[in-house]
Amino acid sequence: MIKALCIDDANRPGDIPLSAWVKKGTWYHITHIIFNEINQVQGCELYELEIPKECYPYTNYRLSRFAIDPKDLEAFLELLKLSTELNDVNVDFEKLTDKPAILEKA
Repeated sequence: MIKALCIDDANRPGDIPLSAWVKKGTWYHITHIIFNEINQVQGCELYELEIPKECYPYTNYRLSRFAIDPKDLEAFLELLKLSTELNDVNVDFEKLTDKPAILEKA
């Protein structure tokens, strides 16, 4: 799991209840990264929240809604590699168009 800070909770789809939506400024844990080859969007699943099945086609949270600490970047890249292997896709982090932000060091 990768600790991630929600930096964008705007534009919640109306089909997703507030109880299942992320909150800006709240820390979550990314458990899985999903890559949608059709629209080239990267999403993630969170330990703390789950989008209900009846909210389909919404199944995960957009990865760019989150920021990770620079010290967690290596672990994030390892999770990305593992997740893409499980999803049977090949994703280059440098080419991601919808990746998480990296928090600036204080």
